[in-house]
Amino acid sequence: MVKIGALFKFWLVFNLVIGLYEIFIFKNRRALQLQDGTVWNKWLVEHNTSNFLLDAWSEYCNVDMRYLENWGQYVWGFEILNAASAVVLAVMVICGLGDLTCWKWIIGLQMVNCVAYFATLALEYIHGQRLTSAYVEWWMFVAYYAISSIWIIVPWMILQ
Repeated sequence: MVKIGALFKFWLVFNLVIGLYEIFIFKNRRALQLQDGTVWNKWLVEHNTSNFLLDAWSEYCNVDMRYLENWGQYVWGFEILNAASAVVLAVMVICGLGDLTCWKWIIGLQMVNCVAYFATLALEYIHGQRLTSAYVEWWMFVAYYAISSIWIIVPWMILQ
C-alpha cells in the first residue's frame, strides 16, 4: 500500500469533483451565456438557484470568452484533459493501480495542462483577440485566474 500525504488526498478528491463538474459543463456548454451581475448575487440576494453550476461557469466566461466563441473552442480540450486525468488518477489510486511515481506523472500532466491554458490565453491577448465581455468586473480577473492557478500551485507542491 502506497502512503500518500494529506495534500495529495485533498487534491485527489477536489480535482475529481472539479473534473466531474467540467464534464457536466462540457455536456451543457451550449447553455452557457454571458450575463450581467454575479452568480453570488443571483444565489444569495435574488435566491435564483435554478442553474447555479451553469451560471458559475457563465460568469467565468466573462473573463475568458473563448468558451463561447467558435474560434476558441479548443479551450474545452484543456477541461476535458483535466477531467479525464482526474478520473483516471482517482480510479488508479482507489484500485491500487500504479505507484506514487506514476500518479505524480498524471499530476504533472495536469500542471502542464494548466500552464498551456494560461499560455494560450496570453497568446490570444497578445494577438488582440477580445477575451472579455462587457460584463466583466476587475475582481473577476483576480478571483478566477487565481482559482485557475490552483492547477499549477497544488501539483507543484505535490511534486516537490
